[in-house]
Amino acid sequence: MSSKPATGSSVDGARAVLEATDLDVVYPLPDGDLVAVKNFQLAIRESEFVGLVGESGSGKSTAALALMALVRQPGRIARGKVCFNGESLLEKDDAELRRIRGRSIGLIVQNSRSALNPLVSVGDQIANVYRAHHDASRKEALQLAVQSIKAIGIPDAQRRAASYPHQLSGGMAQRILIAMATINEPQVLIADEPTTGLDVTVQAQFLDALHAKVDATGSAVLFVTHDLGIVAQYCDRVAVMYRGEVVEEADVETLFASPQNPYTKRLVASAAERRPRS
Repeated sequence: MSSKPATGSSVDGARAVLEATDLDVVYPLPDGDLVAVKNFQLAIRESEFVGLVGESGSGKSTAALALMALVRQPGRIARGKVCFNGESLLEKDDAELRRIRGRSIGLIVQNSRSALNPLVSVGDQIANVYRAHHDASRKEALQLAVQSIKAIGIPDAQRRAASYPHQLSGGMAQRILIAMATINEPQVLIADEPTTGLDVTVQAQFLDALHAKVDATGSAVLFVTHDLGIVAQYCDRVAVMYRGEVVEEADVETLFASPQNPYTKRLVASAAERRPRS
């Protein structure tokens, strides 16, 4: 994997674009509520690349969706606040949230095959995301879609825009999701384990394309992953989740050099053990 690209790291005092405070997400069970996310606190600042890490089942994907006020039923946000540009997302109605999602807050999911419509060309799918938030003709939106595909490093963008998802490799389909999520140049991009299932080479290509795209647009990024190697190379700051709570948060260099929480220490140690020996 390539060395860490230059990033738009936040400086002290940079404002939070998206912020969660004391957030609880619960799921009802016959014998009481299951608290999947508890006392979740996280602020994502302008042009910052933030990692959210933890083992499977730690609640990180649920927390990421809660930041978009998008908890899957029958789950619900039981307590806390989510603010976007200082305004409460949890107090907005569905129509307002639809205007924000996809336009101001983008989402990249991990399974491109389930996220893309198999019956619609990928160019049209990207164009439709743009037209949902702008007054543009299909032709104008398709031209922008082709430019977006080219910008993420896919060759012969015009031809690829006419392709259907099954005609693309897994890595290429995943990069189409970058184009879809960033065509509206959102202020915040949430990437929920987008490299799962990709081999190391394709993973590096995807991450480089993502970083180049968000650097060009100035988006802030929340990157949800269980891979500390990705965090070390691409993130400015990292929050560690364990059993639904953020147990430690620090800039990347500090966390790897001097983890404080016992769980974080074990995570860092296990990542070091898996690192290939030269």
